[in-house]
Amino acid sequence: MNKKAVSVVVSVMLVTGIAVSASILVYVWSMGLIGGLQVTPTVKPGLEEVKLDTYTWPSSGPSSGILTLVIRNVGSANVIVDKVYVEGVPFNPTGTTSLTVQSTTTLTVNAGSVSYAYGIAYTVKVVTRTGGIFTFSCIYGKSG
Repeated sequence: MNKKAVSVVVSVMLVTGIAVSASILVYVWSMGLIGGLQVTPTVKPGLEEVKLDTYTWPSSGPSSGILTLVIRNVGSANVIVDKVYVEGVPFNPTGTTSLTVQSTTTLTVNAGSVSYAYGIAYTVKVVTRTGGIFTFSCIYGKSG
């Protein structure tokens, strides 16, 4: 009889230990998930962040096919624009490519060498010298 009682006590302790371990794992997992979903409103020091203020991309007229981007450095580090890609095709932008913190610049890309369809949105990527990639959507023949 003594053997049975010891087995019951050991099994109750094992089940309790497993339940406590499982609850700790669920807690750690859920806190990691919640922490990953939270959005921090402030920009961390030393990060590049570029926003598109406006653009023009006329499909006709003297500036047909010339994409003009007005971008703003909203990050906490200076930015130097290296390339602009339109649907994966690289272009060297003209204009001031160096942006200090909270400054705005106008970049011009002569994308007329590639044919685009009027009214279609194309992916435009602004790539910085340090490798930062900022993606925007621009509609050919429109302003935004």
